[in-house]
Amino acid sequence: MKTYKVSNCFKSKIFGYRDSDIDSWLPVELPIAQGKAVSTIYKTKSGQTFKDMFAENGLNAEADIIPCCYSLQEVENMCEENNSNLLDNGYVNFFPITDGSKVFVLFVNRRGGQWDVYVYRLDNDDEWDADRQLFLRNVKLGDSDSLTLAIETVKKAGYQVSKIM
Repeated sequence: MKTYKVSNCFKSKIFGYRDSDIDSWLPVELPIAQGKAVSTIYKTKSGQTFKDMFAENGLNAEADIIPCCYSLQEVENMCEENNSNLLDNGYVNFFPITDGSKVFVLFVNRRGGQWDVYVYRLDNDDEWDADRQLFLRNVKLGDSDSLTLAIETVKKAGYQVSKIM
């Protein structure tokens, strides 16, 4: 399986801030994501923790969430391509990532023309404001009112909306 160095991610000039915990919490190398990804975007509700966001959609344990995780490179590519599904108005995009056994959440927002990237542990108890976005990879969420749209990766260079929910 091909891998990439974690320390090489989020280093281009489009990134204004890169959380140092990315390097200290994750292994030196991670696998490159394989295959086509279908992303589902979930709009958060006020007062939700990360665990609340996942649990609302039937993802209660880390083992349930791991298959829905992105690689750091996938998130980096979305930012570099200025993916139209990313919030770029100061609001936050959340992406689950994994080291293979633990789940972390990337906090990605655009501020001052650059992307800031932070990492949080899944069990972080912060409660987040409404209308942030949680991206899930290769999962079909249930009939949640929060489910707004799904996007499908159709080529490495970009993403297209595949279905309005």
